Amino acid sequence: MSSWYQKNLGEALMAIPEFEALKTQVAKLKAEHSGAVVDLYYRHQSNGQLHCDLMVYLYSDNKRIMNEIQAKVCAKPSQSGLSRLDSD
Repeated sequence: MSSWYQKNLGEALMAIPEFEALKTQVAKLKAEHSGAVVDLYYRHQSNGQLHCDLMVYLYSDNKRIMNEIQAKVCAKPSQSGLSRLDSD
């Protein structure tokens, strides 16, 4: 059964290298766990602070991958401003 997960990468301008590393790590883990479903979404989100955070949402059926990337279970995110990263 698939669930939603989230990972806050922090201030968006500073999070680009970590975001790139996360995309690479997810691709590698998907290859290692044949058949795993991992859909990656992201958005810039502000909760009243001066700068916005880069929030990554993942839809996955593989808890092991989510634990390895330290993503936390969350409710389904609203679609507003959410972008999907094309999977390979």
